[in-house]
Amino acid sequence: MSTPLLDQRLQGFASNLLYQELADGDDAEGFRFRDIDGIVLFVDIVDSTSMTDLVAASGPDGAERLGDVLNDYFRCVINIVLAHGGDVVGIDGDAAIALWRAAGSTSTPAVSAARAAIGLREVQLHWPVQPPASLRHRVTLVAGKFTSVILSGNSGRRFHVLAGEPLRTISAISHEVEPGEVIVDDAVAQMLGAAAKLEPIGSHGEAMHAAARLDALVDTGPADRGPAPGPIPLSWSTPKSFLPRVVVARGQSDLVAWLTEFRAVSLIYVRLSAPELPDGSAQARLQTMFEVVAKAAEALDVEILRVVANEKGVIALIVCGLPSFGSESNAAHAVGIAERIREDASKLGIPHSLGVATGRVFCGLVGNAARRDYVLNGPVMNYGARLMQAADDDVLYDAETARAASGRFAFSPAEEISVKGRGRPLAVHRLSQAFAAPAHSPAGQKALVGRDAEYAELTRGLGSGEGGLVVLEGEPGAGKSRLLQALREAAERSRHTTIVAATHVIERATPYYVFRNFVQQLLREPGDREPVSPPLLRTRLHEALAETDLIEKAALIEDVMPLGLPSSELAAQIKGAARQAGIEDIIVALAARRMADRAPLILLDDLHWIDALSADLLLALARRLPRLLIVVTSRPFDATEAPHGGRVIQRASRRIPVTRIDSKGTTQIICDLLNVMSVPRRLVDFVYGQSQGLPIHIEQLVLSLQEHGLIEAREGKCLVHASDLRAAAVPQKLRDLVVGRIDHLGQADQLVAKVASVIGRVFDMDTLRAIYPLPSEARSLEMSVRRLALAGILEPASGGDSAAHAFRHVIIQEATYELLSYAQRRSIHLHLVEQIERRRAEALEPHYSELAHHCEHAGETARAVEFRLSAASLAVLRSANDDDACGARRPSGQDRTAGADRRPALDLRVPERRSAPRLGALR
Repeated sequence: MSTPLLDQRLQGFASNLLYQELADGDDAEGFRFRDIDGIVLFVDIVDSTSMTDLVAASGPDGAERLGDVLNDYFRCVINIVLAHGGDVVGIDGDAAIALWRAAGSTSTPAVSAARAAIGLREVQLHWPVQPPASLRHRVTLVAGKFTSVILSGNSGRRFHVLAGEPLRTISAISHEVEPGEVIVDDAVAQMLGAAAKLEPIGSHGEAMHAAARLDALVDTGPADRGPAPGPIPLSWSTPKSFLPRVVVARGQSDLVAWLTEFRAVSLIYVRLSAPELPDGSAQARLQTMFEVVAKAAEALDVEILRVVANEKGVIALIVCGLPSFGSESNAAHAVGIAERIREDASKLGIPHSLGVATGRVFCGLVGNAARRDYVLNGPVMNYGARLMQAADDDVLYDAETARAASGRFAFSPAEEISVKGRGRPLAVHRLSQAFAAPAHSPAGQKALVGRDAEYAELTRGLGSGEGGLVVLEGEPGAGKSRLLQALREAAERSRHTTIVAATHVIERATPYYVFRNFVQQLLREPGDREPVSPPLLRTRLHEALAETDLIEKAALIEDVMPLGLPSSELAAQIKGAARQAGIEDIIVALAARRMADRAPLILLDDLHWIDALSADLLLALARRLPRLLIVVTSRPFDATEAPHGGRVIQRASRRIPVTRIDSKGTTQIICDLLNVMSVPRRLVDFVYGQSQGLPIHIEQLVLSLQEHGLIEAREGKCLVHASDLRAAAVPQKLRDLVVGRIDHLGQADQLVAKVASVIGRVFDMDTLRAIYPLPSEARSLEMSVRRLALAGILEPASGGDSAAHAFRHVIIQEATYELLSYAQRRSIHLHLVEQIERRRAEALEPHYSELAHHCEHAGETARAVEFRLSAASLAVLRSANDDDACGARRPSGQDRTAGADRRPALDLRVPERRSAPRLGALR
């Protein structure tokens, strides 16, 4: 990859002033201070705190919509500044600073800056709230001597700051005019002279803060400015050190456009110094304080995101939780960094004020190719800055930080402080004590590894021929699916036919969704290639039903799985409950046929998402084929959230709890993951204490420790390289842990995981290839998927389809999906809709619910409603609702149970036959 290409991808992230500084200097790393004369334009959004709160509270995508508005706003600011020869030195939250270098005694720079300020008065944007509210700002022009500062940390990360006493003037005069008006200090007023129409403003005190409102400029001729300076060519290595590492990493992978994402972060705002640096001693204090801050952050491999100067001072922003520094305890790490800064600054006698806040932010770029920056948006940004302003030589923490870090630190009771721009007081805390996180008491539960009792109970049924409906019941991540897989492997070793099915959260209203794949597996023969063609399945179905009176009803199977069967006159007239009964008879007959030699084993994952008709049919199989062993997994019983799955659970012959594991089981999982015979006790205690015995958490935590180099498997032994694992900078909370592990993947692999997460927990390579948003060779995607599998993010999907893959757990898929911005989600969902419609055009009905789901998330509300209505109509047609589609009385629970109990058990050798009902009874 050529250097110019890299430069082009990251063009616009540095000011022209920085380019000039690097071109004029020797580019030696370290601190550098240089005085310059100029005019600064400071633009600051009014009421940003209250409006940010309002927008963020308007919906889950509030922070993203806020980011869109701010992006539009700063694009306008940048375009206007550049059009008048200015240089956007920095963008900070809701403000921007632009510079015009002074040119001797000429007034041209001041006039150009004034023209830009007047141009900004015409910017008209609205906050995305109801009713619409205008976005208002204050525009201030000040002039004088500024200090161009370059700061550098030990990690090589560098920052450029424009500081100076005139910035303090901004705070003193900016509120003297109404929002939308332009105010200038006395120095700018004198530079403009007769070229401007000015209205003097009372100084309220010191003459140095005398100011005037700029109403207009007098025509000074056709040209009052020269061309805007262009970037000075530099080598790639120099600007890279001034950029956040996430920008560099994604720029190198051609993924700058994919910088936008949601992150859960903890922010530390640190006031390094006053805005002015009048002499060498002030500069030395700034340098010392910056070194204190950089040392504290770099100790945990956390990056200072930016250093800015404004009227409040020179301020550093540290962010715990950005790629690739996501941590379990973003909050605990932030507290640790803040307290170390306070301690070191106090020892040196340096004044300090810090604010720490935790919350969800929308990360992304603002600006355009000419000038842009990587920024974070969300209410937490304002809270952190306000806390820093109120701290006064202390550290203040918001309530969310105190809550999230409570396992490692104790905090004072909440105090309430008034925050500018916020209607209600903000609860804040101070640190009262730091302590090690207590180990959780052992859960005393059975180990997942081996799961001797549960596994023995399941396999006993295989050997004895005992059937029944068995439910493995446990919380997400407890290992239910792995136990189901182990049972499947045992069944296949003993030559049992296994029929594997799964539900899907999207398909909870799709009639017979579970049995689509079930029917195909009942009709499949050994040696069949995947997928089995519909014509072959039609032939097999005809052969299976040929000697029964069900052959006339065979077309009913179209309600379950479209095979292209022509509808018979009888099948077309069967409606409502009779249709449901006919489908039941066909499925039972096919299953009974499979049981002629040995009863198959039916395995169903995620029962809690089962649809109503599939639940009825599953119960019918269990009742009418008592030798059939059906094993299902489910989250703990919840009749409200999973009513249909709840009906199945309540009628199960056995319910086996899959509980969290004990310390011994934790040890075995670690040994298996690392392929070692034993592990140090302190590692087990740490992993068990953090995971509380949840197997998926144990697995992800151990893999993360290994990836961070804190543990190592060598020659069959486990080595622990961290003296204190509790202080290790690795994720520990499960979702943050997953995000942290994704952050450590290559940039291309991260994008593949994000795109796949939109498809669902299970996806196939053809679909992934079709919707992947960047040009990519098939082999490249396949290699990414393999790396994701090696990293423990993906695994082969069950069911034997070699082209299908699955996230190892739904928690991993959800955590990955939540990283995507809403705009990215909408684009991928819409592309997915187009692909489904194109690939399934000849048989779209089975995909109505799936299409509705993706349309909803793509923002295509009207189409989503259309697909929902189509799915509902189909459900009514197939009696998917509990009412008879032809108007029959809905039976009570007692009636339904009694009716079900009267259905006879089916003879395993000959499917139960029913005489054809009178047509009148079917209407």
